[in-house]
Amino acid sequence: MEFNAKHFSRFLTLAIVFISNNYFCLGQRQNSDSLQHKTINELFNLYENSNVKNDQMKYIKAFVHVAKKEKKETQTIAGYYILSGLYKDSTSLIYSDSIISITSQNETKFYPALAYQAKAAFYHEKGELDKAIDNYLIASKYAKKHNNTNLFVTTNYNIGTIKRKVGEYEEALQLYKENIPYSKKVLTDSKKSNYYLTTLLAMANIFYEMKAIDSASYYNNLGVKESLKYGDTTKYHHFSSNQGIVNYLKGEYEVAIDSLNKHYSYFKESNDLGNCSYSNFYLGKSYLAKNQSLIAVNYFKKVDSLYQITQNVSPITRESYRFLIDYYKNNDDLEKQLFYINRLMSYDSIIYKKQNYVSKKIFKEYDIPKLNSEKESILKKMEESESKSKTILSWILIILLITILVLVYQYNKRKLYKKRFNEILNTTTKETNVGSKEVNIPKTIIDSVLNGLDTFEKTQRYTSNTITLHSLAKELETNSNYLSKIINHYKGSSFSNYISSLRIDYIINELKQNSTFRRFTIKAIAEEAGFNNSESFSKAFYKIKGIKPSYFIKELEKIETEN
Repeated sequence: MEFNAKHFSRFLTLAIVFISNNYFCLGQRQNSDSLQHKTINELFNLYENSNVKNDQMKYIKAFVHVAKKEKKETQTIAGYYILSGLYKDSTSLIYSDSIISITSQNETKFYPALAYQAKAAFYHEKGELDKAIDNYLIASKYAKKHNNTNLFVTTNYNIGTIKRKVGEYEEALQLYKENIPYSKKVLTDSKKSNYYLTTLLAMANIFYEMKAIDSASYYNNLGVKESLKYGDTTKYHHFSSNQGIVNYLKGEYEVAIDSLNKHYSYFKESNDLGNCSYSNFYLGKSYLAKNQSLIAVNYFKKVDSLYQITQNVSPITRESYRFLIDYYKNNDDLEKQLFYINRLMSYDSIIYKKQNYVSKKIFKEYDIPKLNSEKESILKKMEESESKSKTILSWILIILLITILVLVYQYNKRKLYKKRFNEILNTTTKETNVGSKEVNIPKTIIDSVLNGLDTFEKTQRYTSNTITLHSLAKELETNSNYLSKIINHYKGSSFSNYISSLRIDYIINELKQNSTFRRFTIKAIAEEAGFNNSESFSKAFYKIKGIKPSYFIKELEKIETEN
């Protein structure tokens, strides 16, 4: 858990400066301006009693103006120091540098050390940690030189905080340990006892981050005891919640969940979103360890929601995004996987740009190029999926169109078949188309052959499967050439078609009149008509009548059933 103590000593130190320099006993001077003719004491009181930042700046600027006019260097420096704290932009640095310029050749117990500490705090807040450490180190050098113990341990603490942030745990612990003896000596001072508890908390944090759970437990338990002793409710909840994290590290997941939930409400009511984020993260980790991924997902999502509000990043809670990415990857949810990859890349950009440091462990395992690769892979899969969906849709449309065409075709076919069936059913005689061109055959032969064919048809000799053009010509006492020409001219078809038509008409007539005949197989019917097999019969039937024999029989059966 985090506790921000970077600026807790600013106004304590400032108060010491004012008291030591007798700020409240300064002489009075009048100016024509409504503020500038007030005394330094009056202007400072106006500043202290105001809660409006712009008014505070106005009073202190007037304070500085009067101090400079009266050539009160110490008071001018104090005014610059207050202004460096009121401004949150680069103007703060201008006032700090002014102090350094004034005091560099005339050092005191407080300056230029406090000015360097103010610059370090500014850079620390902006995430420019390298510049922050440089200025903390200079402040520490001056504090040590002039025996300013309070300022020395303050800079120690802040340097330790930065070193902890970049993973230099051993160096941070050394700095914190150096502060403990001092803190214990001044426990009667409530503000310094608070600093003592803050240092204990920072050490507990480092130990649990290092997975040194026994040491973490020791400092957490000591912190709980000392927090209760000095009545510090905030620190009590911090240490207790920290112990919940240690319980998670020990594998005591139920205890961890109970502890984290118990103290979460305090952080929520206090609007401590940073510690709310840590609580949610370790609640998610605890449920994940219990194989309750669905519950874990909700807690990791809360970590993301809090980040969207605070924009505060941590290498620890960053793991939430890796879990969410992998979770949705395993569930084949490309959109949410891509969503949390983008979230993680945004998170990492804040770590890099705002905090100006990169955890080596994190970026060795999950660096920006890898995230970009994952993102591109997902986008490619989404494009392929979209393309596949379009292809599938196209095929569905094609199949649907083909199905519609087939259905239309089948409908028209059935309609045509029905029409042809009715035509067959209602046709009693077949008209023969006689050619207009005369046949170059003697009339006596023609008449003889036609009479012979008439007898051939009436006696149903065509049902014999041995009939050929040659055999029939011989039977009719003519030659094959004459017979073929006469059939072509007077019967309007070739010999084979002539025979097939006679056979088909015979079968149709039998099927219409004889219900028992309809129960024969197609093969039996074919043989009965003189065809050698069912295939040749079906082909001949379809060629001449435009429907299949099976359909014709089926429709006849329907009519009989209906009647």
